[in-house]
Amino acid sequence: MEVNTSNESTETSYNDNPFRMPLFERNVKFYVLLTLQIPSICCTIFMLCYFKWGRLHSQIYGILIIINGLIVIIELPITLIFLHEEAIPSENICSAWITLNYSLFFLSIALMAWTSIERYLFIYHERVITKRYVLLHYGPIGCIVLYGPLFYLSSIVWHTCQPFYDVHRYVCGGACYQFELALGLIDWIGNILSTVFITFIINIIIIMRHLVQKHRMKSAVVSINRTQQWRRSLKLSAQLIAASLLYIIGWIPYTTIGLIQIFENTQELSYLLSTYFVYVPYIQTLFLPIICLLFMPDMRHKLHSLFTESYFGKIFGHKNRVQIIMNQTNIVTGRPPLINQ
Repeated sequence: MEVNTSNESTETSYNDNPFRMPLFERNVKFYVLLTLQIPSICCTIFMLCYFKWGRLHSQIYGILIIINGLIVIIELPITLIFLHEEAIPSENICSAWITLNYSLFFLSIALMAWTSIERYLFIYHERVITKRYVLLHYGPIGCIVLYGPLFYLSSIVWHTCQPFYDVHRYVCGGACYQFELALGLIDWIGNILSTVFITFIINIIIIMRHLVQKHRMKSAVVSINRTQQWRRSLKLSAQLIAASLLYIIGWIPYTTIGLIQIFENTQELSYLLSTYFVYVPYIQTLFLPIICLLFMPDMRHKLHSLFTESYFGKIFGHKNRVQIIMNQTNIVTGRPPLINQ
């Protein structure tokens, strides 16, 4: 009797859940994410296989691709199970799912913010960062990689607040520390909103400086060396802006709704955040390796050369084999060899 009562209570609670998604909506999200996951993994593997780690100005893109690859390969399958089954198998994996989700997404946006700052230094103050590359390149990356997991482990696993997990909600409804004003503000403003804001501001500054430089170049005599430097900085900026735009589109609506929810926790805002906006950052994550592949000339040329070698190599290889066989036949029959038939 106790078991049946519990089951009935659980079923009633689930049916009354205001965050329950319709089947059609869940299927759309599931198949969109699953369809994008396959090319994203292929591009990630290709990028990591041919990535040139020796180039200081592009190393952080390799780290970004690794972090996003971990989201796509490790964290996203849990989300797909949740969307397909309308729940995760057990409440016991809630803490692990939340920690993994929060840590990896924080690392992604924080590294993107530092990528924006570092790219600005490479474009306009290259000597400064190349002379102090240990402090200005490896130091911040190491601090971000250590800080993110430690913060979320301490806030989710080791924090004293009592979690109330719901297996029928995305990331089980979230961590309990988010309902505390101090920690909630530190996370949303200090960890999430500030990093997205830094990415946005640095990209605006880079765009404005390029426009000013272009205007000055039109009204003055510019040397060939100066023109080449401007074109190089334009290519570096294009790579950054293309990747940053994904983060800005994916995270500004999500962080804005989350920040409002801290001060005014209404059911409508919670529904919007947990049903729609939480899935937008996955689009940024899934498209990042594709965008990097398109905007990094070395990777693009490598992909093009591999495609042309594999495709045209088979065609010309087949023609060469036919030509050899025909020449051998002509020699045996005493006919002159056929050339350029």
